[in-house]
Amino acid sequence: MRGILVKGEVVGVKEGLNEGLNEGLKAQSDMKNDALDDALGLRIIEILRETPSISQEVLASELNVTRRTIQRKMDYLKEIKQIERKGGKRFGYWEIHLPEKTTD
Repeated sequence: MRGILVKGEVVGVKEGLNEGLNEGLKAQSDMKNDALDDALGLRIIEILRETPSISQEVLASELNVTRRTIQRKMDYLKEIKQIERKGGKRFGYWEIHLPEKTTD
């Protein structure tokens, strides 16, 4: 039987090709998801700059995603200290903290 070595195990040619294709497609999908996630974060920051007191619900509606998606992305942006909530839920606002660009 002819086979190829995949992750230290000899498998049939068909299985090896399928596994290789699946890994390639998964990597490509992960890259697309990362790009979409980055685009969403940038769009959220852009809207927060324009309307710092916007609610997550309105933000979700404007971006056509769920409120939970907005909540997860904003939690991440808070974790990496790009945004910060000032004040309370009702009268608070979002402050943007982006890294300064350095010129050499």
